[in-house]
Amino acid sequence: MKTKLFALLGLLAATSFCLAAPVGKIAEPARVDFVEKKGNWKDGRNWSTKKTPQGFVRVHVNDGRTAFINSAVPQIYHVGVYGKKEAGAGTLVIEEGANLKIDTFAMIWGNSENSQSAFEMKGGQLTVCASSDEGAFLVGTGGTFSGNSVATISGGKIIGPLLVGSTLRNTHVGRLVMNGSKGAIIAGKYERSYFLINPSATLEFIFDEKGVGAIDYTESPSLCRLEPGATVIIDGSKYKGGSKTIPLLTARRVDDNGARIEVKGFDSSYQTEVLKLHSKLPGVYLKIVKK
Repeated sequence: MKTKLFALLGLLAATSFCLAAPVGKIAEPARVDFVEKKGNWKDGRNWSTKKTPQGFVRVHVNDGRTAFINSAVPQIYHVGVYGKKEAGAGTLVIEEGANLKIDTFAMIWGNSENSQSAFEMKGGQLTVCASSDEGAFLVGTGGTFSGNSVATISGGKIIGPLLVGSTLRNTHVGRLVMNGSKGAIIAGKYERSYFLINPSATLEFIFDEKGVGAIDYTESPSLCRLEPGATVIIDGSKYKGGSKTIPLLTARRVDDNGARIEVKGFDSSYQTEVLKLHSKLPGVYLKIVKK
């Protein structure tokens, strides 16, 4: 039952974001929009309120706009990155030196037909569920419309629960890319820091010369789950290292319910094998043997 609840978080998140208030009243976070075509998150002139967002606010980066973060910024309640096809993807880029903490959800998905949204993690740190166990990092989780959302991790660290793709077929498509060996995703501090790859999702590991960044949820008792219909791609086109077993996804419990796993691109001098258990720890590993 708990797992089913987790899989529905992306659908529930789109409705309302409110906190309990005195009887008869509902406190809703104020909406703050990024209004410039491209600019720094910390520059107040780039926002609809003319100041850097902080506190109990719901931040939006929409329709072809790109916000960059390269320093520590105030903690916020929620962020949504959206885009319509005709206007272009909304994009959030987190760079070296950045530190963003979000109380609840970071939502990388659109709210209209054929929507587009993008997230790039190049350095720094992003924490979801920073002060609550309600929320997650969501990539392409919309269940009632088409769309395409991509989150690419090439550096830095994401901390907290994460969900990719919709539970419904032929709806929103989510793609999570671990690009190179410098990025990482790890469990948060709360007990239900889960990692779910739904049927419409793709999880891609693109190796650089040394290897690829890992997804590590071993500090959380919650499960990691790869649903039927999901795709895992392991691309070794750039790998130049030696023989080793590389952890891709690790957790105390990993349920692989029939996801398709594809290994491609490795030079013919390498022999590869996907492992589901290594050193008594479940997960997805790639064993590489140089001939």
